[in-house]
Amino acid sequence: MEMSLINKNEKYEIRSIELFCFIFSMIFLGEIKGIDIRIIVYIFWIIYSLIKRINGKIFFTKRQLIVIILLSVVLLYSSLVFLFSLSNDFFFLLKTIRSIVSALVIFLFFNNSNVSYIKLTKIYLLAISIHALSIILSILSPSIRESLYIFSGYSKKLLPFRSSGLFSGYDFAGYFINIAIFFFGLLIIWKKTRNSLFVYCYFIFLILAVILTSRFNVFVLAMNVLFLLFISYRNNNLSARIFFTIINGFLAFFLAIFSVLSMNIAPNLRFFLATRYPLLNNISTTITDSYANYDVSSTISSQFVFPSSPRFFFGLNERAPVDPGYINIIYYAGLIGLILIILIYVFLIKSSLKEADNRLRIFLMLLLLMNLVFEIKLSFLLSSGAFELLVIFTCAKNEIVT
Repeated sequence: MEMSLINKNEKYEIRSIELFCFIFSMIFLGEIKGIDIRIIVYIFWIIYSLIKRINGKIFFTKRQLIVIILLSVVLLYSSLVFLFSLSNDFFFLLKTIRSIVSALVIFLFFNNSNVSYIKLTKIYLLAISIHALSIILSILSPSIRESLYIFSGYSKKLLPFRSSGLFSGYDFAGYFINIAIFFFGLLIIWKKTRNSLFVYCYFIFLILAVILTSRFNVFVLAMNVLFLLFISYRNNNLSARIFFTIINGFLAFFLAIFSVLSMNIAPNLRFFLATRYPLLNNISTTITDSYANYDVSSTISSQFVFPSSPRFFFGLNERAPVDPGYINIIYYAGLIGLILIILIYVFLIKSSLKEADNRLRIFLMLLLLMNLVFEIKLSFLLSSGAFELLVIFTCAKNEIVT
C-alpha cells in the first residue's frame, strides 16, 4: 500500500555531496552556540526535497506511514500524561515532536530513490571522520577545544583524556564512532575497501577517537571489535582475520590496564603498577583527572530508582533523578510509553529486514542493538542524531551488483 502520485519505477539520484550534507546536518548540526537550529535544518531539507520533486513525484510506503502513526500515538499518550501531571516540563513532548518531523524529513529526502547501504556507509564514514578528528585535535589543542564549543553548546570542565568533539556529551560522541567502527570493519571483511595500510590506519584512528570519549564507549568498542573478529572468521578474508586478531589482543590488554587505573576494582594492583612503572603512575594521575573513580557495584545499584505505582506504569512527566535512559522514559511516560517506543524501533527494523539482504540486515540489527544497549547508560531512544541515523539506514537499499 502506497500513497503515490507517480510511476515508482522512476528513481531519483541522490549525489554523494547531497548525501554528505544531509547526514552531517541531520546528525551533527543540532545546536550552534547553544541555540537549537534543527527547525532550520528541517525546513531547508523539506524545501530542497520538494523542489527536487517539483513535478509532484512523491510517495510514502505503508511502513513509513505506520512509523509516523506510531510516533503520533506516543505523542498523544505523552500529551495526556502531560495534561494530568503537575509538571510543566515540555522536554519529552518536544522530543517526540522532533522525532516525527525528522522522520518525515528523512522519508521525504530518500523518497523514490535508490541509495545502497554501501554508499550510505561510506558517506557516513566521511562525515564521522570530521567528528573523530575534532575529538583528537581538541585533546591536543586547547584552542581547538574552545572553538568546538560552538557545536557542543557549552563549556565543559577540561578533562585531559576526554573530548566530546561535535557533541555536548561524551557518550553520544563515542556512540556514533562506535557504529562507524563496526560498519567500516564490515566493509574491510567484505572487501568493499582497498586492502591498504591507509585502511587499517583509518580503523585505528577511529578506535583512538572512541577511547578519548567515555569509559562506557571503550567497553562497547571492545565488544564491537570482538564481534568483528567473529565475523572475519566466518568470511574468506585472511588479512582481516589477522588484523582483527591483533586489534583484539591490543584492546584486551588496554582494557585490563584501563579498568584497573580508572575504576576502583583492584586498588592494590593499581598501587603496585603505579609504584613499579612510573609511566603508568603518570597515566593513572591523568586518568584520575578525567574519570570519576567509583565503586562499580554501588554505582550501578544506585541507578535503579523507579517512581511509585501507578506512576511507574503511566509516568509523571518528570526527569528521573538518575541517568539510565529506560528509567528516564518511565519517569516521563511510564512503562506504557517505554513499551510503545521500543515497539516502534522493533517495527521499524523488522519491517526493513523484509527487503534487505543478509549484509544490510547486519547493519540494521546492529543499529537497533546499539540503541538498546546505550539506553542503559543515557537517553538514546528518540534522541536527536541517534534516531535520525537509524531511520536513515532503514531507507537504504541493497547493494546494486553490476
